[in-house]
Amino acid sequence: MKITLMNASPKAEHSGSQQLIDRLIPFLKGDEYGILQVNPQMKEDLAVKAVMASDAIVIVSPIYVSSLPSSMLALMDVIEARVQKKELKVAVILQCGFYEAENTELAMELIKQWCRQNKYDFLGGIGFGGGGALLGMKDIPTGKLFLKQLPQAYEALYQSIHDGHAKENYFSIAMPKWLYVFVANHNWKTMIKAEGGSPKDLSARPKIPNA
Repeated sequence: MKITLMNASPKAEHSGSQQLIDRLIPFLKGDEYGILQVNPQMKEDLAVKAVMASDAIVIVSPIYVSSLPSSMLALMDVIEARVQKKELKVAVILQCGFYEAENTELAMELIKQWCRQNKYDFLGGIGFGGGGALLGMKDIPTGKLFLKQLPQAYEALYQSIHDGHAKENYFSIAMPKWLYVFVANHNWKTMIKAEGGSPKDLSARPKIPNA
């Protein structure tokens, strides 16, 4: 089977989505795969050719305001207009910065409806909460410590692609929520200090003009 893995993150190779792709690859076994970086500079014809040559695509994306990045939505419009391949299989890996994996459900439903409209074969996928911690876990092996749920989820995704039975798997990173929030707050403060700002700026709100 030929599979195109689509990294929809604007951060491209330096993203949690790319890390999820890299961790997925060993679970694809003997399948052929290619990685497509989805961004505004992407060549439309190349993306269409990749989809046309694929038996399945796996959209790997962060969640922005309960939806997908604009470049991924734009590519979906292109595929809808130019790819007349009704047997195309579509699976998804979504990750959000919020701890709760339910925050990926709306985007999963968006892709499901897109597949239904175009008669693509939606195969479900993974909704991962706590994705903001992924970049700090590059050295943790898949299946260990905070990433212990990933192997089972990847195996289920692989099975869905091959047997055609959709499975949706939602889970949060394997650490207590309080710890995730504590580390996230620490990192935000560290980053804003590095940019010359103050942690107080994180709670700043826009001024509302008098009516």
